[in-house]
Amino acid sequence: MSRSRTLRLAGMLALALATEVAAQPSTNLNDYVLFATGTIKAKGPTISDGDVGVNATGGLLLAPQFFTAPNSVVASDRVRFDKSPSSTVLQQLYANIVEQYGPLPTPFTPPIIANVKAACGFPAPFPLCSPGVDVEVAAGATTPLPPGTYGKVRVHGTSVAAGALVLTGGTYTFCDLKVSRNSQLRVQTPSTVNVVGKASFGPSSFLGPDTGSGLVASDIQLYAAGSLVKLARDSFSEAHVCAPDAKLRMSQGGTHVGVYVASFIRTEEVTLDVGSPSGAFAEE
Repeated sequence: MSRSRTLRLAGMLALALATEVAAQPSTNLNDYVLFATGTIKAKGPTISDGDVGVNATGGLLLAPQFFTAPNSVVASDRVRFDKSPSSTVLQQLYANIVEQYGPLPTPFTPPIIANVKAACGFPAPFPLCSPGVDVEVAAGATTPLPPGTYGKVRVHGTSVAAGALVLTGGTYTFCDLKVSRNSQLRVQTPSTVNVVGKASFGPSSFLGPDTGSGLVASDIQLYAAGSLVKLARDSFSEAHVCAPDAKLRMSQGGTHVGVYVASFIRTEEVTLDVGSPSGAFAEE
């Protein structure tokens, strides 16, 4: 073999090895529909678009039933899928340990993102709310709310009467937020909502753009500093949700569009989409 050919082959091999070593999932948080700092437990989600990531070294993605994400890159240090290969559909898997079941992975070096809070623009320090400056929306009522600092926020609804809180736009800080059954939190112009405590959206509730607003998920930024963000059964949300120290629960039948970041994420049979166009959590 000639020296020139030997050098050429060596160069091609080195390039291939370098490419393999350099292989990493996306470091752009806005590419991910689900992103957990520690664990994702997914029970039968259907993901039309958007990647799925678990950030930590030792992090786990557990999907013991159907996991349908044909357009998604999935990344987690450890993964476990259903024993039937046909139950797991994804575009590419980055993982270092496949526990029992799963497709052939590409190894990578976690964490995916060095500073998740910075990547999603999580406020530091987190703003204070105003206890006692509470907002109550009765079932069947529609209440517009200007930007500001408030206490507890309650939007009530029943099976026959939905309350609606309409954010006119800007920055809001709530002590905690509860949007009850069939009720709505609608946004007219780009808004940032800071929730000091828990954020809860009840069955068949709505979080997203107001009708005719033209907003997309990235125009609605929800930051939660409490222990839980709950999206109950058959709920709908279209937002960017960043709760890096919280548990995020998505119950059966929900449809959620945007970017969802938490410490621990549990999904049931929900429909997920990163949304188009996607945008940054914090405006440049």
